[in-house]
Amino acid sequence: MGVKALTVGLLTGGLVMGPVAMGVLALFSRRGMRLAAVLVTVGVLAYLTAVSYHQIPFTYAPPEIIAGLSWHTIIAVTDFALLAYFLYIGIILRSPGTVVLAVLQVVALSYVEMSLENTETPAFAMDSLSFLFTLLVAFVGSLIVIYAVPYLDRYNSLPGETKVRPQTFFFYLLAFLGVMNGLVLSDNLLWVFFFWETTTLFSFLLINSTRTALAGKNALRALWMNLLGGLAFAMALVFCAVAGVPLSLRALLVAESIPLFPLALLILAAFTKAAQMPFQSWLVGAMVAPTPVSALLHSSTMVKAAVYLVIRLAPMVSGTTVGLLTAVAASFTFAITAGLAISQPNAKKVLAYSTIGNMGMIISAAAMGTPLAIAAALVLTVFHAVSKALLFLAVGNIELGIGTKNIEEMEGLLRKMPLTCLITVFGMVSMLLPPFGVLVGKWLAIEAVAREPVVLLLVIFGSAFSVVFWAKWIGRLTSITYRSGTWRESMPVLAAITLVGLLATTILASVGLAPLFKNLLAPFV
Repeated sequence: MGVKALTVGLLTGGLVMGPVAMGVLALFSRRGMRLAAVLVTVGVLAYLTAVSYHQIPFTYAPPEIIAGLSWHTIIAVTDFALLAYFLYIGIILRSPGTVVLAVLQVVALSYVEMSLENTETPAFAMDSLSFLFTLLVAFVGSLIVIYAVPYLDRYNSLPGETKVRPQTFFFYLLAFLGVMNGLVLSDNLLWVFFFWETTTLFSFLLINSTRTALAGKNALRALWMNLLGGLAFAMALVFCAVAGVPLSLRALLVAESIPLFPLALLILAAFTKAAQMPFQSWLVGAMVAPTPVSALLHSSTMVKAAVYLVIRLAPMVSGTTVGLLTAVAASFTFAITAGLAISQPNAKKVLAYSTIGNMGMIISAAAMGTPLAIAAALVLTVFHAVSKALLFLAVGNIELGIGTKNIEEMEGLLRKMPLTCLITVFGMVSMLLPPFGVLVGKWLAIEAVAREPVVLLLVIFGSAFSVVFWAKWIGRLTSITYRSGTWRESMPVLAAITLVGLLATTILASVGLAPLFKNLLAPFV
């Protein structure tokens, strides 16, 4: 094995298995060791991501291991075990839909495995797009997990709250980072499918982390809706196997002709993962989970997996009926969910609808497939990840500080929690006004969809509704009641570092958007 192959092998293995290994360590550790596992994960991801930047582009196929057993075989066996677990969950929770969807996936995957003539497609590859999403996982995902350390201590100390087991909670969080890296680094669609369904598993477990009746109900809804997307993904694999279409994402990109049907199925899978209408209810229901879960699902994992897949497929659907229908459906989701957010009193639900809407705007831009449209999608992806993580974590602070998520009860927060309030307001402004990157991305998106009047009109309506609900919330936060005295806000050091770090990143990245675009986004565009 050459030096290059060894280097990229260590990088890939570290990015995928490093967080999983640290999660396992956290599973069997006390608080101090859990914090150490979190910090080691952060350091390892930061280092490996930095080194990866100097190695792209690269492909990597893991060698066969003990007794000639290939990694493809291991992934296939693990995939079937994962689907068997979904079947088990469906049976014990008496969910016929979950059972049927799991069985159908088993049948589809079995057919694909039996139809394959060879498995020589490189398992992993990194280009500028996959690097960008790896960077988001390493930075935003890591900060969310750091924030979760003091948050969970405070959450579990609240009277009346159902306690969350910290060992399993941090295992799920850390392993999720590795799984997300595996998804965006995989080139073989069978490997993408495995990591795709593994994100479904971890989202189910995290949403149900409080183990209450409501959490269980919402977690089950998230499970079957995402399994529906997984079935669409599996059927796309079946079609590719029947038609002899390559199972490599990069091979698909340069193929002379690709049938639209499997691409449409993959985009349907992305719609379920990104909670696009009519699948939006699972992501709104996920708000019952502790705040770090909401932040992780909405910023650097889960919904971003869907965005990654659509952007990867964008050149193949550009100018097609599938691309146009995708853009219309996603922009419709943006307009409707932005309107729904206006009347929501629950802060986390406002953020949830905002996320669903922003995913719609990103997907609608990406589906247009032009260089400008893809540039808009990438800019929105980056700045949405940072700003939305900041807002979710800030709302978590507010909830712990004043005991409510109700926006109407946040009036006068500037007096009660001045630091958190200012950070929250700046986070909202970063979603709304210049010179922040989200507005630049929206401007690019509007330019990109201008040739499709229906999509353009929906994006404009969605953007206008967004201004209303952000302005309404900012007004509540910054209103001052005429009362003497100010609360002295006490914020854990790790929480303060996380919030300030995300806010500083939002500002600096917006100011330095030109070099950021040139070095990270332009290569893929």
